Amino acid sequence: MKMGVSERFSYNSGHTELINQNIPVSAETFFDLASLTKPLVTALSLYILMESGKVSLPTTLKDLFHPKVIPVNKQSIQIYHLLSHCSGLAAHKNYYVKALGLLPEKRKEYIISAILSDNLQYRTSSDHLYSDLGYILLGYIIETITGDQLDRFFADNISKPLGLADSLLFKFKELQAGMASCAMTEVCAWTNTWLEGKVHDDNCRVMGGVAGHAGLFGTSHGVLRVCEALIDVWQGNDGLLPIKQRSLMTFLEKIEGSTWRCGFDTPTTLYSSSGRLFGKNSIGHLGYTGTSFWIDLDRGISIVLLTNRVHPTRQNEFIKRLRPLIHNIVMEKLIS
Repeated sequence: MKMGVSERFSYNSGHTELINQNIPVSAETFFDLASLTKPLVTALSLYILMESGKVSLPTTLKDLFHPKVIPVNKQSIQIYHLLSHCSGLAAHKNYYVKALGLLPEKRKEYIISAILSDNLQYRTSSDHLYSDLGYILLGYIIETITGDQLDRFFADNISKPLGLADSLLFKFKELQAGMASCAMTEVCAWTNTWLEGKVHDDNCRVMGGVAGHAGLFGTSHGVLRVCEALIDVWQGNDGLLPIKQRSLMTFLEKIEGSTWRCGFDTPTTLYSSSGRLFGKNSIGHLGYTGTSFWIDLDRGISIVLLTNRVHPTRQNEFIKRLRPLIHNIVMEKLIS
């Protein structure tokens, strides 16, 4: 486990895997960040594109693609709906099962087509349902707008400006053997081998390891660096992200009937994973593999917690009780 709270406190514990326990976790250990990809890559990339005027929150799928490509019931879905999980798309589907029967270069096209053709789970904007599918589609939208691969756009516009690329604090795709220590997750369902430096999410892995909903690997200090950059923008300091303070505040405006903002979650009144001490202007996100970050934007405090929760099996859900306890303990020390 690796935890960082701004630069005031850092703690390592355990090993990268339970089989041999040869490699202890360190500040250089990479974790599969899973759904932290959604806010740190996809949402921030769209913030940057919106800041430059290339797209806006009300932009619809019909605006982005030829109407013949988009079914009628999805043409009015906006970037805003996808970012804030109210598009009507399902939470998740195992598209990888059929995709595995296709040539690798055809798999991503198949998954995008399947998302666009499948039925909506509810009428757009009538409810909120956390959706991997919406963010897979957003990743594809970023590539369509920029003409660049999502990982390349992220590297050029977020990772490099924050000084993360050269130090290998963030990386999409597989980590080569010997490149870095990497926390192990589960056994791959179709190769029957341990996933270590390979994306845990099946749909992302079958798409080549780069997608809008998952695929990012990183260290705790890498995640923390992005959190700090967001704090800089929120507090009106000169930062390295090309996002204005007013724009960020607009993106993070409260959504009636939901804890979600555009790309980020916020603390719930009771039993929040953030614990009970984060302020009203706090944002965060969880990753299925046992990763998370929470940011108190007003206080300028970030807590990053990275674990290999799904190793050796996803049946272990103790993190649900552990995470808020850790946040409470750390926040009590920082704000006392």
